[in-house]
Amino acid sequence: NSLEYLTEPPKETTTMAKPQQTGRWLREVFDRVCLGQNIGKFSPTKKFRFLPTCDLVKYCGFCDDFGPMNITSIVQFIRVLDAELKSFPDCKVVVSVDKSKRNLTNAIFLLGAYLILKHDASVQQVLDTFSWLDNNIVEMYRDATFSDPTFFLTLEDCWSSLDKCKGLQWFEAPDDVSSELWGDIDCDEYAHWENPLNGDL
Repeated sequence: NSLEYLTEPPKETTTMAKPQQTGRWLREVFDRVCLGQNIGKFSPTKKFRFLPTCDLVKYCGFCDDFGPMNITSIVQFIRVLDAELKSFPDCKVVVSVDKSKRNLTNAIFLLGAYLILKHDASVQQVLDTFSWLDNNIVEMYRDATFSDPTFFLTLEDCWSSLDKCKGLQWFEAPDDVSSELWGDIDCDEYAHWENPLNGDL
């Protein structure tokens, strides 16, 4: 059954729908974490929590660039998702996005990053987790230009790079995710310098 709720939380008896290019759908992608599109905001219940990615991550584009979420967004997403799962151990968390292909792509990237950094998943394990994904509902990343891009980056490319950084201990999740030091990255310092107002370094 397709998910038809706009203002109600999912029901335990609802069959998780297969994603379509348009319309509403919801799927549990890994233990207690669901991904939904066009489902509408709902109030928390004893079984479900609502987590809209648009409130967590921001991307400052210069042209028609579409790049993977930066380190600040990855850290913020992991902190919030981790806190929701720990604070409400009997609930499933519904990560929600609107109809935008780009927002859906970013949400999938962030969920994969969570698996790699928090659960030590391999890139192949992440790919297997999203093996149900229809490539028509996501968009490849591209560089900062209004003209036709000359190359693209896939989700696998980005997850592989993240996994490489983790393996080199350049960027990894600490035991306490509230810590500002993630591997060699000071999150406060990074957030300062990656801001376009501070040079976008």
